[in-house]
Amino acid sequence: MFTGIVEELGTVEVDDPQLTVRDAHDRPLPHQPLRAVMGLRDLAPDRRVLDDQAETVHLRTRDPHLALQALRERDRQHVFLEGGPTLAAAFVHEGLVDEVVVYVAPFLLGAGQQAVADLGITTIADAWRPRVVDLTVLEPVVDGESVEDQGDAIRLTVRATTVLEGTGLGDSIAVNGCCLTVATRTDDTWTADVMQETLDRTSLHGVAPGDTVNLERAVTADKRLGGHIVQGHVDGVGTVLARTPSEHWEVVEVAMPEEMGRYLVDKGSITVDGVSLTVVEARPTSFTVSLIPETLARTTLGHRQVGDRVNLETDVIAKHVAKLVAAYLPTAAGEQHSKEQQA
Repeated sequence: MFTGIVEELGTVEVDDPQLTVRDAHDRPLPHQPLRAVMGLRDLAPDRRVLDDQAETVHLRTRDPHLALQALRERDRQHVFLEGGPTLAAAFVHEGLVDEVVVYVAPFLLGAGQQAVADLGITTIADAWRPRVVDLTVLEPVVDGESVEDQGDAIRLTVRATTVLEGTGLGDSIAVNGCCLTVATRTDDTWTADVMQETLDRTSLHGVAPGDTVNLERAVTADKRLGGHIVQGHVDGVGTVLARTPSEHWEVVEVAMPEEMGRYLVDKGSITVDGVSLTVVEARPTSFTVSLIPETLARTTLGHRQVGDRVNLETDVIAKHVAKLVAAYLPTAAGEQHSKEQQA
């Protein structure tokens, strides 16, 4: 995740970009990069880049080295160059570009504006050859498509792509950490029946068309277990109590039902809306987690607000251990009975 974004002054004057990071519903994320505008002229005070959505700095230089030095002094080590072809060419020419992100979109706008200005390369032998290190297919927003009220249940239809690859009727897909069964499907939607018991015990009660949800397919035995075991069986509903942003992550505190506290330990595991997380601090009736930029950007936890309800699932191993050892631990009633016999 980049911590700064650089734009040239000319583009700011013509296009008036805001240069903020937003979610699929065009809402600003809690963590915003430093906005840096490069150019010698004064920056007009009515430009959107000067709003209060994020910090902005005006770098009065055209020298890429001086610009990066100024950003390093502000502890910005990984910056995204959003500028036009002239600025891009300047950074490439100086050998300051470590990574190039290329988007191939299904819709083309404009008339073929070049991405990089003339670099002075005249032969194929001298051509700049970046190495492809990653190729990612970005899927559309995953939204609740429709919610059909059936009195004591709802029929939930979700629009998605990736989770439907190889998915058939009767398969399981977790929605915000709640395991549901695929009842019907099309090429880009699937439908599940959600019973009243599930609505009573999870945050799916109140879900509406257009809501963004976290989706996850069931893991298969040949896949890496990159987290902890999540069943999709919600233990309770929590409430977001606080969000504390920092430069590279965000600490979120979540209230939970008191009976769940016995299964949480510091550096243990907890599932919040289907996202496997590490507990930073376990408290009697709440806990904190630290969300990295990847989690903030790719899940609904990036825009959950204070007061929002979230599904919680504790570690299934902790629950099994608690039940097994309970038979060997004295209960309050057993201790009282033993005292009465001694008397």
